[in-house]
Amino acid sequence: MKPTMCFNRPPRWLSMLPWVAALLLAGCAIPKYQPPAGAAISQVRLYTTSSANASVIIGQFPFCGGRKVYRTALLGVANLLSQPETLGMPSPPAVPASQMTEVAIETGRPLSILASSMQTLVISPSAPVFDTCRAEAYFEPQAGERYEAVFERPGTGVCTVSVVQLRAASDGTWTRVPVSSLPKPSQACPN
Repeated sequence: MKPTMCFNRPPRWLSMLPWVAALLLAGCAIPKYQPPAGAAISQVRLYTTSSANASVIIGQFPFCGGRKVYRTALLGVANLLSQPETLGMPSPPAVPASQMTEVAIETGRPLSILASSMQTLVISPSAPVFDTCRAEAYFEPQAGERYEAVFERPGTGVCTVSVVQLRAASDGTWTRVPVSSLPKPSQACPN
């Protein structure tokens, strides 16, 4: 009789650990963006309404003529141990600090906000089920203004990014006014 050797394969989710570690450590390697001296700027608060991990990028990169990335951020549970970047923007949302970040950006060009998230729906070592989604928003910020970009996951496989402008009211409070989204830019920019 031939001896049999039985090897238990590690769960598939273990193969993702190096990628998760790389994402967590990536924040240390990316220099913080600083607008050029004298540039017209606006402030943007990026946040997610869910504690699930979300990757958010804000920049000019998909638009012809611009390739700046202002901020990449990992928001949610994976950001619990990090100190969130803040500019002291008014009227913060009622979410934990790990779910938001704030950035000063140059104005004068349309911006893109790309957000994605992945959640495990079924925890099974042999066959995990993941729920992923991605959303985008495009808008043109005005100098001196403040904006919020909100990443939401209202359902399985569904997510949105919406942009609002923070406006000071005469009574000292702040209102949130929806910002019209620009159409998605062409991905085929000439060199």
